[in-house]
Amino acid sequence: MALERLITKIEVDYPGFKQKTDGKFDLYNNHKALVIAKSDTTTNTNCIKVLNNYVSFFKDEHIYIETRIKNKNENENLGESKPKEKEVDGKLLPSNVFYIKSKVLNMTILPLYRSS
Repeated sequence: MALERLITKIEVDYPGFKQKTDGKFDLYNNHKALVIAKSDTTTNTNCIKVLNNYVSFFKDEHIYIETRIKNKNENENLGESKPKEKEVDGKLLPSNVFYIKSKVLNMTILPLYRSS
């Protein structure tokens, strides 16, 4: 599930996680539980709304969900198989932006945030 992978990446790798949840961890856990409950009844069409609802807790303009629909033929060469893509990948870019990529259905979800 995309939400579970996003939550794990944020809780483990988001540089501002501790600061944003300090003194309000119960509030964070309640927010997370509500979002998870909502995700259980949402459609694929509304998946991005649920993910955005989760990251809205952090009130950080540097963390957001960006999506793009992959073209069926993107990165494919005739006669060659493309390498298997990781389910979740993350790295710190030179511009001080932490990039996380999670593959869901035929969408790529890119939560981005700057480290402090």
